[in-house]
Formats: sequence, structure tokens, C-alpha cells
Amino acid sequence: MMYLLGIDIGGTKHHLRARPNTGRDVDFIVPSNGNLYALGAVGMVKELSAHVATLKRKLRAPVKFSGVAIGMSGLDDVRAERAVHRELVKHGWWKNADPDRRRLVNDIQIGMRAGTSSHHGIAIISGTGSNGYAIDQSGKEAWVSGRGMHMSDEGSGFWIGVECLRAVRKAEDGRGQSTKLSHLVFRQFKVQSTAELLSIIYSQSFGKRDLAELNILAEQAATEGDRTAATILDEAANELLLMAVTLHKNLSFGRDRVDTVLIGGTINNNAEFQRRFLAGARRLRWMNPILLTEAPVEGALKLLEG
Repeated sequence: MMYLLGIDIGGTKHHLRARPNTGRDVDFIVPSNGNLYALGAVGMVKELSAHVATLKRKLRAPVKFSGVAIGMSGLDDVRAERAVHRELVKHGWWKNADPDRRRLVNDIQIGMRAGTSSHHGIAIISGTGSNGYAIDQSGKEAWVSGRGMHMSDEGSGFWIGVECLRAVRKAEDGRGQSTKLSHLVFRQFKVQSTAELLSIIYSQSFGKRDLAELNILAEQAATEGDRTAATILDEAANELLLMAVTLHKNLSFGRDRVDTVLIGGTINNNAEFQRRFLAGARRLRWMNPILLTEAPVEGALKLLEG
């Protein structure tokens, strides 16, 4: 049976979706073992091929993929793209697909296509990490952020989580004002002080995603009127708005309203954070903010369907 295959390789999970000529889509979602920079092209494609094999077994019939589109986190330059291509052509599920229906792009590009039917626009990711991408009417592209936690990730769940922990430590030692985040963080981890937190947050089992999930505590504290949490979310929203404004400035969109797709669990699930971003967006008359309700993998399939 013939299928189209869309794949979203994010920072924390892989989402594969097979779409038959007739019938229902079949999804397979699995946690990621690392990003492209951590695994390398060989390790990433090896892991991905194992997931494709699992999906094919799940389909329970002879399967051929007529088209494959992959949105891959960390695919930020030509060298990385070439390295991944060299590994993909070693695998039949990719090599045997129609060459005109094989697409390998950054994951933010499929997120944008999932959110808008327009072929130009802006996409902002605020999930575990953050990233920004835009393409204008002439096809010119631009990128901002997207260089990981050591160089960027402002406005992401990870960034908010780190700011929460810093605020708690400052409140504890007197460098900052008292904050409800202290109670919420200590309760979350069942500790009484930041000293007790050290063995938890620096353990090998505690990762970037765990820190990102603390953004929900900032939402709760801000909802309860906590100034420190509100300031953290204001700053995070301003960082995302700065990404969008920079992308708009660096390309040529004219006077048209520009679809700006908001991708990722942090911006789409944290209501206080989202409210602050949208308030800022209303001051930018050119921006048409779109909250992504589709799974980003749907954008990969849209690339194949035209």
C-alpha cells in the first residue's frame, strides 16, 4: 500500500505520521534520544530508521512511501543538511520514494506550514527551546535564535525554568524579593532549600525538558499575582516579540499582514505567557498571530501535498 510519510524530529520527541491514499493516518510518537548535534547525522538517521521500521510493522501490510518529508531540529546549515542526506540515501524508505517528493527541512518550517496555508510568513517556536524563521514573498529566508541553551533559547520553556530557579535562589539569599515561586518550586521537588535542589537538578537524569516544565509554575505564580513570575513571563514574551520584529525587519513583507505561527508547548499551553505575547502582538499592526493547533508533523505532509 502507498503512503506519504511526514516526520517531525523535535528536541524532545519524534512524531511520524503515515497517510494512505485512502483511510486514516497512522501516528507513531517516541521520545528523542538527543538532537542532531548530540547524535550526529549517522546516529540521528540510524535512530530515525529504527522508528520508521517500527511504524511499518504497525501498519501491518506491505508498505511503500511515495513521498517523505522530514522536519529536523538542528538542521541549521548546508553542511548538516548534506551529512544527513548522505545517511538517508543508505535507507530504502527514503531512497525508494519519488525524488521529487523527498523533503528535508528544519522543523520550524513544517511548523509554519502546519499553521498557515500561505507560502510566506513568520514562525516562532517556544517549546523546550526557541527558534525563529521567516520567508517573504520573494522566497528570501531569515533565521533568529535557535542555537541552543548556551547561546540562545530566550523565551523558551527552558529559559523560563532557569529564570524561576534563579529567582528562588535570589529570594532565599536576600538578593531578590520574596516570590511565590519559592513555595511552588520547593513543593514540586519535595525540598526545603535550594541546597537540597542541587543533587536533583545536576543529576544525569534531570535534563533540559525537566527545566522547561517549570514554566507552568511561573504561570501559576503569575496568575496568583506574583510580581517576580509576571516579570519573567513578560521578559519571555518580549524575547519572542523581538524575534518576530527582527525577522520582519530583515525581510521584505511590504504593508501586508504577516501570518506569524506560534509553535511549541510553552507558548501554546502557558496561558499567562501567551496572553502577554498576544498583547504585544496587537501593538504590531502587521502581525497576524496564529496559535498552532495542528501537530507540526501535519506541515511535513502539506509540503508533499502541495
